[in-house]
Amino acid sequence: VQNAARDTGFPVAAKPLQGTSCEGSAVFFESSEIDSFFAAPGNERAVLLVQPLVPGDAMSLSLVVSKSGKARLLSVNTQDVDLLPQEGHPEGWRKFIYRGGIAGVEENLYSRGGKWGRTALEDLGQRVVSSIPGTMGFVGVDILMTDEGPVVIEVNPRLTTPLAVAGAKAPWNLGRILLDACVNDSLPTGPAVPKVMFRKDDPLDRTF
Repeated sequence: VQNAARDTGFPVAAKPLQGTSCEGSAVFFESSEIDSFFAAPGNERAVLLVQPLVPGDAMSLSLVVSKSGKARLLSVNTQDVDLLPQEGHPEGWRKFIYRGGIAGVEENLYSRGGKWGRTALEDLGQRVVSSIPGTMGFVGVDILMTDEGPVVIEVNPRLTTPLAVAGAKAPWNLGRILLDACVNDSLPTGPAVPKVMFRKDDPLDRTF
């Protein structure tokens, strides 16, 4: 981790190879904080992926991918993520706290003046899934929306929380969409995804 952080350049974001909801993640601003992290109870054997710390708005793309590899963007979602000091280490490394988000946000809230609208983000999603042969079904792509455009952070080849929450409030059936994509090689024409606020501890918290 020390070598990867030096090669990447501080500050860096680090997260477990397996995990969810920002659990076990950290931000290091200098080398000594990495030593403090691994000295903390429970972190001795942590295996971390190191990435540059990129400023931007945390968002995600909810996609469905057909068996022939064509992607359809179902929903653009915001993520509510805080960066806080680790308890007991106010001057040291920090951690990400995932609190929830909003599924089905309007295009004007993320498009950066129209530069990165729904069509552009669907094209981005297509490029991402095309780079991973065999991707099929529901896929979540985490991005940071910056002034220069979206930066892809990670790809989750599964049904993610925003679409699961929206699906519970929508008139359409997620199972039908999945079956059509993976068996019939058919994608929806664009089902209306309801705007839903959700919290980590109460996913079906509120519909706008």
